[in-house]
Amino acid sequence: DTFLSDLIQSVGASSPYFDESRRTRYLWSTADKPMGSWAEFGTAINTTVAPAVPFLILIADGKYDSGIRAKAISALGLCQKNPKIAATISAKLPGWLSAKEAAVRSAAVCLSADYADKISAAERDKSMYDSDPSVRQSAALTAAIVKTEASVPQLEKMLVDKDAKVRGTAALALLTFP
Repeated sequence: DTFLSDLIQSVGASSPYFDESRRTRYLWSTADKPMGSWAEFGTAINTTVAPAVPFLILIADGKYDSGIRAKAISALGLCQKNPKIAATISAKLPGWLSAKEAAVRSAAVCLSADYADKISAAERDKSMYDSDPSVRQSAALTAAIVKTEASVPQLEKMLVDKDAKVRGTAALALLTFP
């Protein structure tokens, strides 16, 4: 599994969704709010992953560890400008958003930011009520990236979430709104 994990990480190196630091840098890049000494993440299309999309989807849908599946989903970030790839990924997102594994749901919520025209705000916002804090944290981040004004009341409620990372992400997300 280490080899597969490392392979997925290298194939999807241009994706902003692999870890918390990348997701936060991407959020501030899309919000156009510079954050101290952080370099912008960039929002260009992820062309390096295009040939590997079928492989990554196979892994994401496979019977692998949920962490490996989540990494495969995360590697698909910033592929939405290629119509064929976007259609394939957006068709898979609803299944990943409703997966039983929290890691898969969390990765899918982040990736759904790339498909705001395919996955409704209401569908993404359901994740703000998820029992797992990593999914709620991803939902807060996604609401900010997509700029879903209708999510602001729930983001405000998340400021008192029992999980500190959820509270912090909700606070950062609210800062991106005017």
